[in-house]
Amino acid sequence: KQAQSRVKALERMERIAPVLTEAEFTFEFQEPLNLPNPMLSLRHTDLGYPPSTAEEASLEESSLPRTILHKVSRSVQAGERIGILGANGQGKSTLIKTLAGVLTPLNGEMIQGRGLTLGYFAQQELDVLQPEDTPLAHMIRLAKAAIAQGKGGWVQGREQDLRNYLGSFNFTGEMLAQRVEP
Repeated sequence: KQAQSRVKALERMERIAPVLTEAEFTFEFQEPLNLPNPMLSLRHTDLGYPPSTAEEASLEESSLPRTILHKVSRSVQAGERIGILGANGQGKSTLIKTLAGVLTPLNGEMIQGRGLTLGYFAQQELDVLQPEDTPLAHMIRLAKAAIAQGKGGWVQGREQDLRNYLGSFNFTGEMLAQRVEP
């Protein structure tokens, strides 16, 4: 009986992808053709979340913007490496989301150097992946969205460009046709 109940419990458990402990993975970032200087600047910028819509406001306390960071003034120069440290809830993710263009500054000025293209992989990025997609299908969707927003400078939307890009991260051959879902 005990063995049967354990078998049933195992059958009800969610399947997860196997852990690859010995998997070798290397890649290189492409060298940019030129680097603007400064690459990115914030001047007296308030960062946070915009006012709620009327529908959301009825569910929340306020329809005012929620400012997380006040009067931020910083620049990132070409060749600099930066680290963003702080306790939970202090605005690190808000800063990163603003720099990546996911959030718009509430006020002040954010200036991106000419030709700068930012990439962003969110903490919860796996939630954005569609399980039925392949890596190539995901990249095609991202490329179409970037081109529609006028940010398609990193790719012309050709499938071969996307295959080459994925190949630079060791996604080749059959891996391009495997579904994201384990």
